[in-house]
Amino acid sequence: MKIRVKTILILSAMLIALLLVFLIASETIVMDAFHTVEVQSAQKDTNRALSILASDINQLDAVAEDWSSRGSVEESIAHTDKPGLLSELDNRTLDHLRFNYILFYNASGELIAGTGYDIEKQQETPVLASLTTLPLAPAVISTMQSQGNGFIGIMGDPQDPLLLAVQPVYGPDTSTPPIGYILMARYLDATEIQRLGNLVQLPLDIRRYNDPALPADYKSAMASFQNGTEPFVQLQENDAITVNAPVYVAVLDSENIGTYALIRDINGSPLLIMRLTIPRDIYAEGKSTTIYFFAFLVILGISLGVIILLLLDETVISRLLYVSKRVNSIGAARDFSARVSVSGTDEVAQLATDVNSMLGELEVSQQYLKSRLDQREKSYHLFFNSIADPVVVWRFSNQEGFGELIEANNAAVEILGYSRPELAAMKLVDLLAAEDETDQDSVTQQLISNGKVQFEGSYRTKQGTLIPVEVIAQTFDEFGEKAVLIITRDITERKDVERLKMEAFQQIEKNMQQFAILNDQLRNPLQGIIGTADLMEDVHKEKFIRLATMINEIVRKLDQGYIESEKIREFLRKYYGLGKK
Repeated sequence: MKIRVKTILILSAMLIALLLVFLIASETIVMDAFHTVEVQSAQKDTNRALSILASDINQLDAVAEDWSSRGSVEESIAHTDKPGLLSELDNRTLDHLRFNYILFYNASGELIAGTGYDIEKQQETPVLASLTTLPLAPAVISTMQSQGNGFIGIMGDPQDPLLLAVQPVYGPDTSTPPIGYILMARYLDATEIQRLGNLVQLPLDIRRYNDPALPADYKSAMASFQNGTEPFVQLQENDAITVNAPVYVAVLDSENIGTYALIRDINGSPLLIMRLTIPRDIYAEGKSTTIYFFAFLVILGISLGVIILLLLDETVISRLLYVSKRVNSIGAARDFSARVSVSGTDEVAQLATDVNSMLGELEVSQQYLKSRLDQREKSYHLFFNSIADPVVVWRFSNQEGFGELIEANNAAVEILGYSRPELAAMKLVDLLAAEDETDQDSVTQQLISNGKVQFEGSYRTKQGTLIPVEVIAQTFDEFGEKAVLIITRDITERKDVERLKMEAFQQIEKNMQQFAILNDQLRNPLQGIIGTADLMEDVHKEKFIRLATMINEIVRKLDQGYIESEKIREFLRKYYGLGKK
């Protein structure tokens, strides 16, 4: 793999790792931080909605407190038989105040006067049975009497929850117990809930705690609320109020988050669950910011990567590639006297210096080896050309057989009569006699299977003369390629000697056959002469017999020599092949 590719891969891997770290960090840190801010903002919006609801209750208390301090109300409660403000209370007052109830109770908590009003229908309604007596526990009334404060909260009702405020009404002597109580209330109906949502500017929904048809998300929120007994709102000193409503925040989907607040009634029992559906603008903004920053980081990373790659390419990679190409060209040309030229004082320049030092050592080694090689080559050519027998080297392959001529010694040039350029242009088949050309395939197969072969054949010289030769051929590796070394020996003299031996043997055969015939022709007349002389009565008889016997002894010896000659002839046939057909 090339350095430039490796550099690109490393930079890409670093960029990808950086982006992965950024994504993990953004999900685990940044987006969690945005989610925390989102939850905090949602809690603030929920507290704002709860504060608005508490403010509505506090408004009831403010009006009730104002009315409780009026002398006409005191007079009307103290003297119920006299006409006064209570008798003048009408629907216009309730419609103006947007109250559903203004009720007056005596010191015993019994309803003495008051009216109910339907704001939507703008008509009077009967007072609820649960309001015919002051809807407060005795302990609450006792605390209210001892502290001189009023009481506010939310009361459950079969129809709708009721926001109420109760204030004690005192006589002329405020140190005495109150002479009665005034209650002002407003229904927390759909209209009021919509008004609260408009004020908060968020989708708002309030459901009863014990509603069997509560959605699953409400039930999940209910499970997270802890037990408690504190009412939703309470009056403190200096007309301050405290709001107590546990809040639970849950993600509804990718676009909205829900906050759930538990609202308890005046007795501290769970009464309502308020849910605000808040768009996840903060989280979406954080996500888009993260995406923009991620895109910016990608662009910045790619830009920095390209700049770094260009700088590396300019200062390091291109110079290294130049050194590599220069070294390769020097190696291909085997010119170790050449040098690599790189400017600068950095590691690349030091590498070029080291390469030049190595080239200098290689140049010295090359010159030494060249001198040794020249000596060896001279020795080789001297030895090669000093061989008296023709020696030739041919290229060879298992597929094509004999190829072009590689080398031929001086003996081959002199005996065959061809110059070296002429031999280099010839094939082996051009040097073989016609009867040997057909044997080239068998010779090739033996070289392929055995690697060597020995046979007798004939070379055809440039003048057309055939030279009988004995051939020894063997394959060897010639610088990675297969070649065949062929050594041939002129066996003309040996062939002549063998021919002369054969002719002499044939002459001996012929002479011995003639001697055998002569032997037979001499024996029969001698026997006749001896027999005839033995019958003669002549003084020369003994002489004839003695001479004939001498001649017969000579013939016998000749016959004995013939037998021994036959043994010699059999020996020559057996061990020298003479006389074989």
